[in-house]
Amino acid sequence: MELDDIKKHWDTNATHNKTALLSTTKTPTIKQLEIDAFYREIKKLHENTSKQKLLEVGCGNGYNLFGLADSFPMIEMYGVDYSEEMINAANTLKKEQPNSNIQFEVADVLSIQDEGISASTYDYVITNRMLINLNSWALQKKALENLVSLLNHDGHLILIENFNSSYKNQNELRELIGLPSRVPDAYNKFLDEDVFEIFLRNELNLQIVDSNNFASLHDILLYVLIPHFNSGKVSYDHPIMESVTNLLKDLPDKFLKNFGYFGQNNIYVLKKK
Repeated sequence: MELDDIKKHWDTNATHNKTALLSTTKTPTIKQLEIDAFYREIKKLHENTSKQKLLEVGCGNGYNLFGLADSFPMIEMYGVDYSEEMINAANTLKKEQPNSNIQFEVADVLSIQDEGISASTYDYVITNRMLINLNSWALQKKALENLVSLLNHDGHLILIENFNSSYKNQNELRELIGLPSRVPDAYNKFLDEDVFEIFLRNELNLQIVDSNNFASLHDILLYVLIPHFNSGKVSYDHPIMESVTNLLKDLPDKFLKNFGYFGQNNIYVLKKK
């Protein structure tokens, strides 16, 4: 899919769904786990005694930032998205949030410093399935370079993205029980994990502090087991999905990596050397 068509997809989503979660994801439970994954990683890094700044690039209508803000009152939070419709929805949601000081504005990751977003400013830059909406590895690399340029000298880039390797593993499970392989949406280009990590280390000089396939158990249920007894259909609102989500949110960190490598989402915590 061409870049303009990808942007139109998200503009249309935001126009139709406005402040609803459906603007950015079909899966309510994965949004809970994405916010929890960001929370866990930022909590390990954050010093509650000092003011810090966090920017989400590709913030959609703001659910991640609203979900994190109460837990980190000492962090100033900012969100940018290339869809004006998404930012309009985020600002509408902001009016419903008591004492919310999150700032939202329109900006494109591919030209972010030309749009008034200052370099070397942020302690944390986060993204959530943003890179996969760029239709080539060349553009994904450019976006990563721009993201790194926004960090201060010891800042952290925290990415949740979709990768081919864990998606392939998930499809192997589906095939084992007679389900067809799934394919990514036309507006997504999943990342090759090996190529991605080499670029991070060798070209961007980033340290990989942590990575975690945090939704593996969630995705085994949602995309493998439920379709197996549901005529092949994914059921986003199946009651067991809320149960597994609550379990994973309450899970101690020591158990987080115990469920294999079958989830679409991987979180990476990266530090400037």
